[in-house]
Parts: sequence; C-alpha cells; structure tokens
Amino acid sequence: MSTFISYLRKALAFSIFVAAMSTLPIGAIAPEYRIAYLVADQLSLGGKPPQQEPLVVPKAAPVKDNPAASMPEMPKLVVASAGTAVQPAATTTPAPTAVGGPTLTHVVTSGETLSGIANKYKLTVAQLSALNGITNLDMIRPGQKLLLAAEPPLPVSHTVRNGENLSYIAAKYGVTVSAIIQSNDLPDINRLKIGQVLNIPSASTGALASRSAVSSAGYIWPLTGSISSFFGELRGASRHSGLDIAAPTGKDIKAARAGRVDSAGWMGGYGYAVIIDHGEGYKTLYAHASKLLAKAGDRVVQGQVIARVGSTGNSTGPHVHLEVRMNSKFMDPLKYLPRR
Repeated sequence: MSTFISYLRKALAFSIFVAAMSTLPIGAIAPEYRIAYLVADQLSLGGKPPQQEPLVVPKAAPVKDNPAASMPEMPKLVVASAGTAVQPAATTTPAPTAVGGPTLTHVVTSGETLSGIANKYKLTVAQLSALNGITNLDMIRPGQKLLLAAEPPLPVSHTVRNGENLSYIAAKYGVTVSAIIQSNDLPDINRLKIGQVLNIPSASTGALASRSAVSSAGYIWPLTGSISSFFGELRGASRHSGLDIAAPTGKDIKAARAGRVDSAGWMGGYGYAVIIDHGEGYKTLYAHASKLLAKAGDRVVQGQVIARVGSTGNSTGPHVHLEVRMNSKFMDPLKYLPRR
C-alpha cells in the first residue's frame, strides 16, 4: 500500500511540473529556436522542410592582363529576417570618363583601339591621331594618355598703345570691332586711352575653333588670314615652295599638327622660323616670325602657339610662309589643310 501511495505522489508531482512548464513563454525566452521547432514539427508529421531559393552568384569574368582591373565586384549578401529570401545587393558599373574632365584626356586600357576611343568621344581617327602626333595607328599602349581637345587657353587682354585704334587691335587678334566693343562696354569707340586694358573675347576661343577644323590628313590652319602667295608660283627662275598667309605683326602662329620641334631660330632668307617634325617623313616650316615661342626638342600639340607673325628675312610684309615637306620634297600645303 505504501508503495502505491509513493507512486501516486511521484505521478502527481510530475503532472504539476509538466503543467507549470507548459505555461512558460518559451518562444519569448529563445526566439532563435522558433524556426527549428517548426521544422521539427513538420518532419514529425511527415512533411518536408521549407525550401529556400538558392543564391545565384555570377561567375567572374576571365582574367586578362590585369586581374585586379578585370575582376568584377562580387555581390554583397544581405542578412534577412526569417521567411525572407536573401538577395544579392544591386551593383552598378560606373561609365568610363576621361581624366581631367569629360573631354580633355583619355587613358588607354588593355584591348582599346584608336578607332574605338575616337568613336567614344565623337572624334575621327584623323583628329585623334593629329592631336597626339600618332603616326602608327596600331601603336597605342595601356596607360598611354591621349589628348582629346585643346586645354582652355587663358583669357587674353590688350593694353592700348600710342597710335592704336579699335580697327588695328581687332585685326591684330583676328576679331571684330563690335566684339571688342560689346566685351568692354566702351562709351566712346573713338576715344581709347593709352594704357587702357581691353578684353579680347574671341581670342580665348580661337585655339579651340582652329582645332575643330581638322582636315582628313590631320592638319589645321596655323592662323587665319588672306593668302598672298600660292604654292608653285613663279618667282624669277624658281617656284614658290610654300603658302604665304598675310596677317598682322604679332598674331599667333600655331602648329598645324602635333610633333617635335626639329629646329627653331634664324634661318637666313626664312628669317626667324620653326620646323616641326611630324614623323613618317613629314615636316612643316613656319617662316618670317617676329618672335619664337618654341625651341628645338620641344613636343608640341596641334594648335599650340609656336611663334608670332613678323616680316623677318626676305619678306615684304608681315605674313607666315608655310611649307609642308615629305621626305625633304616640297608639297602643296593646300592639299593638307582643311578647306575654307
């Protein structure tokens, strides 16, 4: 009898313990086990655990010359709450941009071609090669920096001297009298003061305008002016070896094409002159200058000011004598320059 009573006491105590445990908030105490309980319940009922969509990780692109540059960024994993599918974070590839601004220079990367780079920036291959003095279109290398446009020149101003008027100043800089008047808000155009400083508005865009007119051969006009003597004209027993372009003394003379300055200085009948070597046997000469701004060995870009107009040497007035030479043979410059 005592054994039976002891058994009843133990059974009663166990029932009370079980009843007490069932009233405790187990889920609140250990929420991390909630999903495990649900899975266990489904398994005990013969069900299957919930399926989660597999995470798809894109394959990395094949590694080329530079593994660090060619390896794509792996998607970032997002930690989600229970019942939410895990998705990779969206990634974006930045669009290629030119170094130093949208249209100034471009750094060549592996696999790029000159034609592809030209198309990207809406240039012709001739323009791009001329801007950078490239003679072999297949010889560009990764890391090479290509010039895409002229760097913006500094604003130009002019200090009025004794005897100068607006017509003279406008002709000197290749601009109109009205442009100077509008830029300086002049009250009386007939009364300029000696020492007065004038802004020359169009002069700052002159280099860019000359660069935009590039011929199919890759040349630009060295300056604007009227042609006073053509190539091949008879001069006594010889023919004229170049093209004469009349312009006011002191006007900028620009490189018709990029290259290396072969020589610069006094050259007898040519007066002060500059010769630029463009490679592949091509050279250009700019003669009768009043001042030289480039020296032998300099690398110049197309449109860079290399000298100023003068009338030195065998000359009858201010102009630039332009020659184009191919393997020391004189060529007609008009066949290389853009049509006006």
